[in-house]
Amino acid sequence: MLLLALALAVYAEVSAPRPVDWSPSYSRQHTIPYGAFVLYELLREQFSGGDFITTEESLYSTLDAYYESEPTTYLVLNSDFYPDELDRVKLFEYLDAGNAVFLAVGRMGNEIADSLGIELQEGWLDGGSIEEYLLRDTIGMNLVSPSLRARTDYPLRIGRTGERWFSSFDTARSVVLGRDENGRTNFLRIEQGDGTVYLHVSPVAFANHNMLIGRNADYAFAALSYIPKGNLIWDEYYKEGRDVSGSPLEVVLRDTALRWVWILLIVGVALFVLVHARRRQRAIPVIPPPTNTTLEFATTVGRLYYEHGDHRGIARKKIAYFHEYLRSHLGLRIGDVDVDLPHRVAERSGVHEDRVRSIFGRLQHVNRAREYGEEDLKGLNADLEEFYASSKR
Repeated sequence: MLLLALALAVYAEVSAPRPVDWSPSYSRQHTIPYGAFVLYELLREQFSGGDFITTEESLYSTLDAYYESEPTTYLVLNSDFYPDELDRVKLFEYLDAGNAVFLAVGRMGNEIADSLGIELQEGWLDGGSIEEYLLRDTIGMNLVSPSLRARTDYPLRIGRTGERWFSSFDTARSVVLGRDENGRTNFLRIEQGDGTVYLHVSPVAFANHNMLIGRNADYAFAALSYIPKGNLIWDEYYKEGRDVSGSPLEVVLRDTALRWVWILLIVGVALFVLVHARRRQRAIPVIPPPTNTTLEFATTVGRLYYEHGDHRGIARKKIAYFHEYLRSHLGLRIGDVDVDLPHRVAERSGVHEDRVRSIFGRLQHVNRAREYGEEDLKGLNADLEEFYASSKR
């Protein structure tokens, strides 16, 4: 029953109509109202003046590769256009070299606006209140050229973007190309160096929403017909809806249905692991750790030596251990010809030299004495233990 309820909930979520996304994107990949999928596809199919290039890099990175070889037009479509200083410098170098830029942007940086000698203004339709704007979101636009001007204005839907126009511009180097129904200029051609800037302040006129309504697509292509012959670079970098994530799950997580499938898959795998592990679990037998019999072994061996009265044999074992200690801890090799060995042992161990010479005397006594008794063994053991305790290594 739980699985059935969960499946019904997922089906209801997936089959429910999605709300329309009215956020501005102007990306060639987006089919939302304010995306640019329709314009990009139509423009790419119909463009024949040169190479059609799509770039996802900044102005600085893109223009070095193209504008020095042959005339090129750089097309930017977005709500805002705020390039950094390096990109601005490269943009005007690109224009001074005789190329063209088509900017369909609603807002731009003050540095670019001042360089082009323009001022922008925005407001509600007809300058009225927001209530009037919400009731009427369409404005007529048209071109000025007699060969491109339509008999009646194009009813372009500007939606929630508001109305924008040029409040002032440099008439010495600017030509008006288009106006809205209120006579406000919204499309200019501006000479910059040896190049040209085509500036349109209503990018929504080129969005999917208007490209699919009536004859509004004719207005967009009439405006774009001013682009000179040559290569065309479509900008995909200065986009509000630009995809910057490089995650392999980006496509899955972006779609609601696929996202739910991914979540259910993870939950199902987790439940399977938990349930399967509990079903296959077996009791682990307790294995006692092996006992340490070293002490018992040493006691047995010591008792064996003691019962046989082999004091000299025990002493020789302790001497062998002492020699190994000198080699591994003090780095000294035992040699009969080294008469200064006690002095070297005293230096490296920190034990008084008299004590060391006494120990070496006991070591020689083990091999030279005719009889080696219990008291001799105890004295040797006491001196060696004291040496081990006093040694600094």
